[in-house]
Amino acid sequence: MATPEAPRLDARLAAAAQLVKPGSAVADIGCDHGKLAIFLALTGRAKRVIAADLRAGPLQTAAANCRRYGCKGAVELRLGDGLSVLAPGEADT
Repeated sequence: MATPEAPRLDARLAAAAQLVKPGSAVADIGCDHGKLAIFLALTGRAKRVIAADLRAGPLQTAAANCRRYGCKGAVELRLGDGLSVLAPGEADT
């Protein structure tokens, strides 16, 4: 089975991706379209990715992008306000 192709990132998101230590558990707070979270999951840069947004609309877009890029189960989507969506120690980046 082929590995899904990760989305292309703009310069800003690519710079953010480079700051992630390989093997990290990442929380993408304010994930919007979810492309950074998807990229981190599909490239294996992060061992766990939680993508969260305050608004349902952007989170639905992120869910659609997860389906588009074939990353079902690789990115955990959460609706909520900032870091309140995380349990203590759940993410380190």
